[in-house]
Amino acid sequence: MKKLLKIEYFPLISLAAGILGLIFQSLLFLLTLDEKGLVASGHILHILAWLPVAAALILSGVTVWQLRGHNRYADNFPASLSGAVGSFALAGGVLVTVPFHLELQGNALAVLWLLLAVVSVPCLVFTGLCRRTGKRPTALFHAVVCLFFAIHLVRCCQSWSREPQVETYVFALLSSIFLMLSAYHRAAFDAGIGRRRMQILTGLAAGCLCLAAIPGSDYKLLYFTGSLWALTNLCVLTPPKRHRRTAESEENTPDTPEDS
Repeated sequence: MKKLLKIEYFPLISLAAGILGLIFQSLLFLLTLDEKGLVASGHILHILAWLPVAAALILSGVTVWQLRGHNRYADNFPASLSGAVGSFALAGGVLVTVPFHLELQGNALAVLWLLLAVVSVPCLVFTGLCRRTGKRPTALFHAVVCLFFAIHLVRCCQSWSREPQVETYVFALLSSIFLMLSAYHRAAFDAGIGRRRMQILTGLAAGCLCLAAIPGSDYKLLYFTGSLWALTNLCVLTPPKRHRRTAESEENTPDTPEDS
């Protein structure tokens, strides 16, 4: 069983669980939506959507919490083409999402959301370039992305609070939370205070939940590209070994000690 559940497989497990959640949630909206725009409360399809997602989250938590390895940035985030593509994808997702949600109408929160979205795009492009080369960006770039998802969460909560059914927004709510946390832990690594286990956990959770959040959401592309970004920008899953620092590696200090 241990061989079948190697940590390297967990991005695929999260992806598969998220796709199953997406399928069942899509069927829920397709087959049970009534003329008032409500879905059947407590329907078996919503329960089936939760089963693989919950299983993946619990399995990830139990497995990742046993991981060790130090938190030095250079060893945890080497050059990665997939990580760069994931960052570029989220930048595109944010950029395309903005024009469809410009109903500002003097709402200060909406204006702040828009400004952070616009600033997040070049931040994500730059961090994508850093991922391609293995260079560490300053924490400011992912901090901006974290703030964007924080404001996105608050802004969406205003509309979700008027929704009569939790089935329609629960995955989007959790996705927004974990995207924010994932960006926060990326910023923490950029600042040299990252923690491997928390970064992996939040990334796996965001990747899985974002896919399940797509049906019924007004931010389908944002959650889809958010899933790609989260799953392709995990720190290395195999615990990196501590090695003697060289003069060249000192540029990546300070970094936190090994997770224990």
